Amino acid sequence: MAKPVEYGRFVRVFTQFSRAEALVLTLPAPAPRVSALAFFQFPSRWSSHAMTTPATLVYRCPDETYPISQAVHLGRLTSFYPRCRQCVHCNETGTLSSTVVKMLNETHRRTRPESLFTAEEVSGACLNELSPQFVRQLAAAFGLYLRRSGAASEGRVVLAGDGRALAPELAAAASDGLRWSGWDVVDLGAASAPVLAGAAQSLCAAGGLFVGNVRGEANTVSIKLWGPGGRPISAGAGLEEIEELHGQGADRPTRVYGGLTRFQADRTYLAGLEGYYHALRPLRFVIDTGCRPLVGYFRQLSATVACEASLCREPAKTPHAGGLGLIERVRAEQAHFGIWIDGDAEACTLVDERGETVDPERLTMLLAGCLLQKQPGGAVVLEEAASAVTEQRLAAAGACVVRSGASRAAMHESMSHSAALFGGGPSGRFWYRRQAPTTDALETLSLLLTALSQSDRHLSERVAES
Repeated sequence: MAKPVEYGRFVRVFTQFSRAEALVLTLPAPAPRVSALAFFQFPSRWSSHAMTTPATLVYRCPDETYPISQAVHLGRLTSFYPRCRQCVHCNETGTLSSTVVKMLNETHRRTRPESLFTAEEVSGACLNELSPQFVRQLAAAFGLYLRRSGAASEGRVVLAGDGRALAPELAAAASDGLRWSGWDVVDLGAASAPVLAGAAQSLCAAGGLFVGNVRGEANTVSIKLWGPGGRPISAGAGLEEIEELHGQGADRPTRVYGGLTRFQADRTYLAGLEGYYHALRPLRFVIDTGCRPLVGYFRQLSATVACEASLCREPAKTPHAGGLGLIERVRAEQAHFGIWIDGDAEACTLVDERGETVDPERLTMLLAGCLLQKQPGGAVVLEEAASAVTEQRLAAAGACVVRSGASRAAMHESMSHSAALFGGGPSGRFWYRRQAPTTDALETLSLLLTALSQSDRHLSERVAES
């Protein structure tokens, strides 16, 4: 079949099979573009190639609202664009060479699309995986989940970011999704996850959303969620329902667009920790964290004491990562200890003065012992993975031990039901009783400074005797 020859808004179609000449009015160019030839009934002996021409296809990358041309589609495939791995058009290689197609197939076989929903949060690479549109849709699904789970029809959702330069754009997208679903948003600005959890409780908010960085990597983002009463949302406690709503696409539950207010929550948070910072030894330690607000909080709290914190220049994912890592810094500076804190300021790992990692269960016993001195017979929640020896030693110290699952949601529930004063275990998340149970690495650091100031002994000695 000969190619159509276009004259303005008319096309003359010539064929080698008929002398008849048809004059056809072409359609305007809508989006997506549809060829006028597709409306014809061709004889069976005609080629159907014209009906499957690439011009009739519409390409759209995942998480993008606008269509792209076939040329752009093929260009992205050739450059191994990350979103092409999850695209439904990834196998439409068109005129690409067999060598490029083979490389693409190898890449697709090695790359298995994984859900961004983990056991505790939604985590992925910024923009490539967690784009503003993705975060907006996630926040809208979260807003719908709060309504379906029995939260008040009118209320507020607390929002905060971790202070990095990439956080405001994603926080703004989350705010838009929450307000679209009818919730008023209380923006805390740059804060840590414990600050947000405390604000959600004190403000009687219906939920909370934190744009953080639990992995500690420069280009990753994690979204953590809280329900009413500052209850963390984990796998098995609502996160699967939110994932399902996000995949389906949330229907707008109300036509009312929520409002936006600002709130400064760090003053109340810091007031609850000021009691730790008096009569402290001049301790010197190394801190490795990607949570910038936490560093600022500590500087405010320690302004009147002689403790000295040395910051690692390049925060690492673990105490063993990075160039001159935390362990090497502790040994080189002869510090009293070192502490690694995750990007959300919830979990931590401790290194003693010898540069050896402290067993989280040993640290659990040390911290619990300090609190039990002031509140004998108090309840202590212990993660199920902790050993029986740890449970026996806590009981011998006068604690009423309660076992619990290690997830944030399970620990929060056990802390609430037992009115426990402390909780911890192998996960490195240590819980404290406030208005609502909260896992807080800064309070762990503060309590540790108090414990080490009770004598001149080294951390390794205190841990050994606990």
